[in-house]
Amino acid sequence: MAGPEVGQLADLFLRACAIGAPAGELATALAQAILDVPATALALRVLEAGEHRLARAIELAEHLLEQRAAPRVTSESEAG
Repeated sequence: MAGPEVGQLADLFLRACAIGAPAGELATALAQAILDVPATALALRVLEAGEHRLARAIELAEHLLEQRAAPRVTSESEAG
């Protein structure tokens, strides 16, 4: 569910690590990009203790089903 920018950050991070370049800021950016994905934030809320845990899980499940049902936009369909 994470966008291509997350993949690009992951690639940049691994390339920086491979050449021994400082990668702390890229590591932080990669983690933040994943946490910014709505499903990730919802999943973290489900893991929190509390009386509303099931309600948060329902919200997560609904979000995931909506994402699955939504048509995906590709570069080909954008160009067409």
